[in-house]
Amino acid sequence: DLREQLGDEVKTANTLNNIGIIHDEKGDYHDAFDYYYRAYHIYEKAGNKEKLAMVSVNMGIVLKAQSDYRQAGNYYRRAINIYKELGNQFGIAACYANLGCVYFYLPKYDSSLYYSLLATTEFERQNIAQFLPTTICNAGMAYDKLGKSKEAEQYLLRSIELNEKYDSKKPLAFSLIYLGDIYTSQGLYEKALKAV
Repeated sequence: DLREQLGDEVKTANTLNNIGIIHDEKGDYHDAFDYYYRAYHIYEKAGNKEKLAMVSVNMGIVLKAQSDYRQAGNYYRRAINIYKELGNQFGIAACYANLGCVYFYLPKYDSSLYYSLLATTEFERQNIAQFLPTTICNAGMAYDKLGKSKEAEQYLLRSIELNEKYDSKKPLAFSLIYLGDIYTSQGLYEKALKAV
């Protein structure tokens, strides 16, 4: 309210985005999206492309959490276009990773694999290893859905190894369960038990 009274539009948008993040973290996705949406239009009006891309990603994250994968993908693609224009390589890679996840649930497994591998390559090129377990896991899941079980296993095992390295317990559990499901579907029950 104070920033609106002072007429500082960009700082008002920054505050709106921060309030959106708080609602997002609380799981109040409707309110989060509303605040992000308000910030989006201020950044757009101000021509602040970096912030516009950032809040587009935030909107995509909220939509993905609500299983609105098609709309989430639209916001990620908007952000990619802006990040490409700005030359922000990390932003591009992060959006590729998010698209890899979104396409898995649409489901468009070829596209999921494409963007997951693209994100993996970009994060490796940029030497940003902490995001690799997620992109590699997503690629493994897409390989599984495409009937390529050998590749799926290889990627999931690599994801598990990296999650253990970074002590990422929730993603580690997710990868182990998914790998266990693959082994179960193949009748490899002992391997499945070891995984889960």
